[in-house]
Amino acid sequence: MKKYFFGLFLAIIIFLPLSPLQAAPENRSIKVGAFDNYPVIFKDTDGIIKGLYVDVLTEIGLKENISFSYVFGTWADGLNRIKTGEVDMLTSVGYTDERSSFMDYTKNQVLTVWGEVYIPEWSEIDGILSVAGKKIGIMAGDINAQNFRELVAKFNISSEFVAFPTYNDVFKAVADKKIDAGVAGITYGNANKSKYNLKQSGIVFNPLSLYFTVAKGKNKELLSTLDNYLAKWKIEDNSFLRQSEQKWLNDTATARVVVPSWLYIVLVGLVSIVLIAVAFIIILNRQVKKKVAIINQQQNK
Repeated sequence: MKKYFFGLFLAIIIFLPLSPLQAAPENRSIKVGAFDNYPVIFKDTDGIIKGLYVDVLTEIGLKENISFSYVFGTWADGLNRIKTGEVDMLTSVGYTDERSSFMDYTKNQVLTVWGEVYIPEWSEIDGILSVAGKKIGIMAGDINAQNFRELVAKFNISSEFVAFPTYNDVFKAVADKKIDAGVAGITYGNANKSKYNLKQSGIVFNPLSLYFTVAKGKNKELLSTLDNYLAKWKIEDNSFLRQSEQKWLNDTATARVVVPSWLYIVLVGLVSIVLIAVAFIIILNRQVKKKVAIINQQQNK
């Protein structure tokens, strides 16, 4: 009998690791760099990090037994922290060759956005040439800022660029008349322009895709998991990602088409020229017919 119980005890010890309890996946903890970029990711007044990216990661975390925690700071802080290992991943990252040297990207983008210049309601800035000699606010480390500086350089325009830690600081400086305009991503800009009494200038540039990223060579399994969900959600009509976009973005991700005043003048001028040309052709055609009729009458005589 003792041998029987001893054998049973050994069997339990041997096969216990194979039980469903032991086979459950181990909970993973992932630190995410967060910054103020309402409505996609931001710290709310209650101190909790919220936004579209947070909802997406929370949903994936619940299904994959992953705990996402957030380390809040500026965008530049996040870039530095993923280099030093203080955070494991970032959200809302546009691709550059320089960034790819220290981060790996998901294959599937989360959002596609573009940059725009925002100005006070009274501002007369209405085109790329009108930013010459102006003070333009940008967020430090922002890819939209980099793209706009390159665009200005292509037009040989001289503008003064002033870097701020956050988009909030950029918009506040514009509202306080410390600078003439501010560059921001379309999701932040359209969601926050009214708060600072700003408007779209109509200067839009460089559409880009935004991705999740992890530190170079690390968390490859996490990257694959994120890609699997993003790929699946993008082909589903009412996926969790689509629902999150509707919840947080509504129409903020869609730029209102702003036609600069000079373009109206050009269009009116072109239409006027076309109308004058048409009228001239009609009058000329009538005169030709009249002349031909007179010649025919003279020949008949």
